[in-house]
Amino acid sequence: MWKVERKITIKVDDKDILVKIYYDNRLKTSWKKQRLIDSVFLRVPPDTSDEEITKRLNTPFYKEWVKQVEKNKKLISKWDNYLEQLEFKLQNRTEEELREIIEKYVAKYEDEFIRPKISIRSINGVWGRCSKTKDKLTFAPDMKYISEEYIEFIVYHEMIHTYCLNHNPPFYRKMAERYPNWKEMESNLRMWEYLLEKNDIITITEK
Repeated sequence: MWKVERKITIKVDDKDILVKIYYDNRLKTSWKKQRLIDSVFLRVPPDTSDEEITKRLNTPFYKEWVKQVEKNKKLISKWDNYLEQLEFKLQNRTEEELREIIEKYVAKYEDEFIRPKISIRSINGVWGRCSKTKDKLTFAPDMKYISEEYIEFIVYHEMIHTYCLNHNPPFYRKMAERYPNWKEMESNLRMWEYLLEKNDIITITEK
């Protein structure tokens, strides 16, 4: 995950677009971009100027990409109201505390599946990932901010993948055994992502 260091507003086709910036010392010339719900997130080299950012986002390649941000603005109030109804609050945990919770639920379900190895590291745009060949589940560190109820849901989802790698009918049948409301839970995970974004904590999605 990345913590936003700076925010600027730029004009793209006479529309104001919020840009959240992280100056990444590991980047020399390349840029990493991500479209958020209400803004654009950029990881850029430390010496990148605001003028360069404005110029880049006004190129045809980026213009099409940021149009969705403008569309999303119409939905923000709806999402904010739904978030208020859900009463989600960011949790204050360490990664070690997250690992303990994950291990607890892996142990809870290991009799149904198998007991895989556990890894916590930044992964590409998902909460969890199963490597069946390595017998390993990888979880995003961002999970430390979400409620334990949803941590358990993510763990169960990935545990199913230890025997059913794809999202196919057998996978969803197994998911429905434990979570008849799994569609609602999946949808609410997007609200957790939105809450993180509102607090300038950006999950990693390389694009």
